[in-house]
Amino acid sequence: MEKGILISAAVGNLFPGIAAIANGHPWVLTVTASTTDRWFSGILEQREGLKITGWTLYPGVPTTISLPLVYNKNLKSCDEISSEAPSGIIICHGQKFDIQRQVDKLARAKVKGSVIIAQTSALLEMDLIKSMDCACILIEPSDAEILLQHIEGSPSQPLATMVFRETYTGMKSTPTVAAYVPSGPFPNCACILKPDVMAPLIGLKKTDITR
Repeated sequence: MEKGILISAAVGNLFPGIAAIANGHPWVLTVTASTTDRWFSGILEQREGLKITGWTLYPGVPTTISLPLVYNKNLKSCDEISSEAPSGIIICHGQKFDIQRQVDKLARAKVKGSVIIAQTSALLEMDLIKSMDCACILIEPSDAEILLQHIEGSPSQPLATMVFRETYTGMKSTPTVAAYVPSGPFPNCACILKPDVMAPLIGLKKTDITR
């Protein structure tokens, strides 16, 4: 700094948790990642009027044919879905820091559709998903309660469709620090609050310039 040179470094993203940040030295401008006000949404819509909006990265076309909503309490974890899963829109529970592997498993199982219930918050967990090759939607736990109550109260097998390629802006709950980044303070200098600034990263589409 005495030479007029600004040193900036990332907070790190390998070990989420308290007092786990890297590059927290007092002379370093420490930067962390945040969410944006953009939401790539997927919509689950039922004939009876139930409509739930979640988050997705699936680039495919909407499900124009109504499919049965399937929720098996004995196979409620997304980890337990296999290629023998029943035909329909599978509803399962996700695990926060393992959610990408679960999405990949649903894709390998070739499910026609899936609704993944976030463990804590879809807003915090969506940034842990880098790709989505299945027709999946990540929803909030509060929306899941409404959905499951609707399924249990239906006299017959409820049917629904899924809509993708929707984008919403102006999210009121943003910006929020990304779920995969650690929190301060810096262990070697706990008297100084870190990180210093955060910049939008989650919800931004990236382009591979090598292709």
